[in-house]
Amino acid sequence: MKEAIIYYSLNGHVKDIVDEMSGDKFEIKTKNKIISNKALQMLTLGFMTMISNRPKIIVDKTIEIDKYDIIHFVTPIWAGKVSLPIKSFLEENIIENKNIKLTVSCNGSDGAAEYDFIKLVDQSNEIIEYNVIKNNRTE
Repeated sequence: MKEAIIYYSLNGHVKDIVDEMSGDKFEIKTKNKIISNKALQMLTLGFMTMISNRPKIIVDKTIEIDKYDIIHFVTPIWAGKVSLPIKSFLEENIIENKNIKLTVSCNGSDGAAEYDFIKLVDQSNEIIEYNVIKNNRTE
């Protein structure tokens, strides 16, 4: 089965995880630069996550979703939820009748990330795998 890996990495940890995976990789980036100060990142992104303020995004190359059997999302957890760039991607792209994997990276609890993600994907999809990777880096 052909797998697309769609990911967002703020500080490099998720990219390190994705580099170990097999499949066609597509990186999501924000159009506007995110603050580099870690403390301000946590405050700003946590607040944006709580109020669902979605950033504008760009993807490094065109994704032809129909070519893939499995769509694998890899994302950091922000305020217990899936990162805003992944949410923006899911709002902007129709994904139906696919097998979906979700891998999240977090320092502590994955919070409500799985539930948050399920609400974002079309119900015609089947979530076949959910992974939590704990780390000691802020993402």
